[in-house]
Amino acid sequence: MGDVNPWIYNAVERGVSELKLSIKTRYNRCPPSELGVVIGPKDTGEIFLGFELVMCKTLVKLTLGTQITLGNIPPDMCLLALKSLFIDSIFFTGEYLYKVLLPGCPVLEELSVHHEDFEGMPWCIASKTIKKLSVYYDVESEVDFMAHGMSFDASNLVSLDYYDYALYKYPQVNLGPWSKLSWIFIILENKSRGRI
Repeated sequence: MGDVNPWIYNAVERGVSELKLSIKTRYNRCPPSELGVVIGPKDTGEIFLGFELVMCKTLVKLTLGTQITLGNIPPDMCLLALKSLFIDSIFFTGEYLYKVLLPGCPVLEELSVHHEDFEGMPWCIASKTIKKLSVYYDVESEVDFMAHGMSFDASNLVSLDYYDYALYKYPQVNLGPWSKLSWIFIILENKSRGRI
């Protein structure tokens, strides 16, 4: 795999406001690296996203995907202007999505998390600034691995689209005032467990 950092650096230096980075690998996910954000399988080399991207002050809309691994996001990352984030089939190491990435986006209003036929779905989405949330999980093989369930902590939501298989539990669901929330909630039947 090649190095996308020069392209990203060039875009950031020019004050990019919208970036769509979609890399689809044909391999399995790789283990996280201690050096930064990793994309790609270990046996074919790794691609590191530079810190320029996670510290960009002009980025308003970011799309990341597809079927890649993000690990060890810098804890001090800060996307000050990011209002819209679309995540397509990304494996996050541990709690990096809701403890590092989302808190590093202080004005984020719209979040879409899409997982289809790829392991490692985030199991917690927490942000006090998100107003519009779309979650699409279609990975039946992962349902049994989600024993801890799915949690939401998004108290300012006004719109929720949720598409997933029925999970064993939903330990935390804080979606703000229901009177203001318009939502679509679709639970799929798990063939191996039946309806819940």
